[in-house]
Amino acid sequence: MTERGYIMLSYNWAHKVIVRNIRYRLWQEGYRVWIDIDGKDGMKDFIYSDMPNAVKHATVVISCLSKKYEDSPNCKTEGGCIGHYNKKRIPLLMEKDYKLDDWVLGIFVGRIWIDFSNVERFEANFQELLARLQNYPTLNPEKNNRIPANLPLPEPLSSNINPIPPSTSSEPPDTAPPVDTTDNPRSLGSEISGNLEERTTSKPTRPSYKLTEREYASLLVKVSQRWKKFGNVHMLKVLLCDFNKIGITEIQKNNDEFELFKLLRGSGKLSPSNIDVIVEAAFLCGVGAIEEVILDKIPEYQYPTSNKEINTITKYRQNVIEFGIIVNQSNLEEIVKLSSLPCKKEADKWSLIFKLELHNVLTPKNKESFIEMLGDLENDTTKEVDALNTYK
Repeated sequence: MTERGYIMLSYNWAHKVIVRNIRYRLWQEGYRVWIDIDGKDGMKDFIYSDMPNAVKHATVVISCLSKKYEDSPNCKTEGGCIGHYNKKRIPLLMEKDYKLDDWVLGIFVGRIWIDFSNVERFEANFQELLARLQNYPTLNPEKNNRIPANLPLPEPLSSNINPIPPSTSSEPPDTAPPVDTTDNPRSLGSEISGNLEERTTSKPTRPSYKLTEREYASLLVKVSQRWKKFGNVHMLKVLLCDFNKIGITEIQKNNDEFELFKLLRGSGKLSPSNIDVIVEAAFLCGVGAIEEVILDKIPEYQYPTSNKEINTITKYRQNVIEFGIIVNQSNLEEIVKLSSLPCKKEADKWSLIFKLELHNVLTPKNKESFIEMLGDLENDTTKEVDALNTYK
């Protein structure tokens, strides 16, 4: 029997009414749907009750984009996980004329959106969504799907529209219309960055190339600018701790992305004929906006599609990145206190992780004692411990 995948719905609370209608209809069509409503609803019957793991194991993420989604810290965290795990994603536009900016642009640029901003066209747009979902056969929608007893009827989309009617058939269309992304006006961000089609799961080609010094310098400047806008400099600093030839005190002194990439070049890990470490760092840290910069210089370059294809960054470091994505900042602050380190207020959890590395609390040699320290915390830290043992 084929294992059924599931859809994750990522959205801002401001759009809960239309999102609940979408969820209800997807259940009627036989799909499994993970959604966080009131912090608990929609997670029942799933083994993954926390958001990072829900993103990691989802077949596809449907993201409901708007200015409120862009401004939400929780949505930004979800977006970071979507980028980090390189998840397949379908963007839904919830506000007319919304233009991608900030971190949203880096994750969803080039994807073909479906316009759900006009509730009068809900049914037509939902049928387009169903057609798109046919591209993911492992979702395996069940005929005569039993809607969970705890799933309430959705609220009407407006006072002029009746509640969504029951589906007359749970069978999806036999075939999905092909999606042509060439010059598609619904390709998100295409007005500034061109079209980036979702890639297949083929292995990266690691082509032979050598950039000129001018091309190489230009690439580093553009990568640094994209990382500054769409990434996290402290996350980059944590990742650079993987390279022994770069002193951690040198990393500590620099909070500029360009200067940090220069440290990589000085260590011999980065050169005009080998930019793999930039590609893999961007992949692990979910900074998808860098892909366009790479393809502009080396059109034949293909990104990794899973951690199995990472060659320049150790398994230990990949686990630390997984840990950083999942860990609660308050747990990190407790560990800092237990380690008798200065309790200076840090910018975010990545700067806290860097502090732990700087003071040799979290290192490959001390990993097991660090895990024991996690176990001493009052909160359940099972998922954090699992993250530190993800890749072996």
